[in-house]
Amino acid sequence: MAEDRYVIRSGEQGDIEIATDVIAEIAGIAAFEVEGVSSIAGGITKSTIGKQSSKNLSKGIRLDLTGDGAVIDIALNLDYGSSIPKVTAAVQERIKNTVSNMTGLEIADVNVKVIGIEEV
Repeated sequence: MAEDRYVIRSGEQGDIEIATDVIAEIAGIAAFEVEGVSSIAGGITKSTIGKQSSKNLSKGIRLDLTGDGAVIDIALNLDYGSSIPKVTAAVQERIKNTVSNMTGLEIADVNVKVIGIEEV
């Protein structure tokens, strides 16, 4: 990930920062809220996402902070039988809205790569 942290606010009382790993975790949890998402690259599942090291998390979720906002790349396995266009569009929307609402971060792009299909 390009930065270790994102500064939300700098003021007289000090800085408020969010680690980029936390932003990536928010994006991952948001992706799992979409029906049809099976796992994230690196074997990350809904039940293990909060327990992943930044090294494992970065296999499936990448965050770049640019002047135009954040670019989030996520690699997913989807459930067999799911509509890939519908699921991926829903993932993009969910991640963009959730990360933006929770962090105040402007989201420039959410790029979704489908790397596999898993039987449910």
